[in-house]
Parts: sequence; structure tokens; C-alpha cells
Amino acid sequence: MPPVVALAEAAQRNLDLVPVAPTACPPVYRLAVLRDVEASRREKEKAARRRDLERRRKDTQKEVRIGAKTAAHDMAVKLGKVREFLSKGHRVKATVIYSRSESRAEAKAKMDELVDELQDCAAVTLPAVNERVVRNAVSIYLTAVSSDGDAD
Repeated sequence: MPPVVALAEAAQRNLDLVPVAPTACPPVYRLAVLRDVEASRREKEKAARRRDLERRRKDTQKEVRIGAKTAAHDMAVKLGKVREFLSKGHRVKATVIYSRSESRAEAKAKMDELVDELQDCAAVTLPAVNERVVRNAVSIYLTAVSSDGDAD
């Protein structure tokens, strides 16, 4: 229908001529209430942003570094942060760092303590084989466990 006729019909029905594909040949328009179309478009954009944020959050990795001789209270604070990250859906890399005066066995013991404390809310995965190995650190990855026991 020619644009003049479409504008006349839109005015007669108290509707707006909303562009669907204005750059197409011939241009495509629709008779609708512009306010409703705009509200629908904003809703779709908001939902897309929300999905994108959730997707990025799932892909985000957080890291918590702990010393081999970390005190009990400091360890409790770090465990609280790990639980917070896991509850938000992040993947957590837990690293226990030890120095020359500390042994690797002490670092592994601290890591075992960390794993025991988090076994109710986290599943443990080992680092990737091709990941760079640090000489004075022990690392594991933790992912959130859902209420039925499956890792997310």
C-alpha cells in the first residue's frame, strides 16, 4: 500500500505507522501503538542484558590465595569469600603459596583443610594439564555444587 494511504489508515484507526524494515525496498511498516512497540523492545533488550550478565558471571573466575601458615581466623575469612563467590556462580581458583622455609607438605595440608571445609558447597577439580605450574604453589579449582549434589 502506498505511504500516503498507510498514513491515512493509521490516522483513521488512531494507530502509528511503526517501521519494521525502513531500509528495505519497498520499506516495511506496521500499524501499531508506538508506545507498546517501544515497551516491548525495551523489555527484550533488558532480558538480553540480564542473560548476558548471567553468562559472563558463569564464565568469571575468581582466585583466592592463601599462605601455607595462614592463621585460623584469616583462613575463616578466606573461606567466607570462597563461599560468597561460589554462591554467586563464579568458578574459584584456590592457591596455597609456600616459601622456601615452608614445605610443600604444609601447603598440601592447608589445601586439604580448605577442601574439607568446603566439601558441602564445592566440587574440586584439578588444574588443566597445560596450565603453567608454579614452583611454590598448589592450586585447585572449585565449582559450586547444587542442592541435589551435582556440580554446576
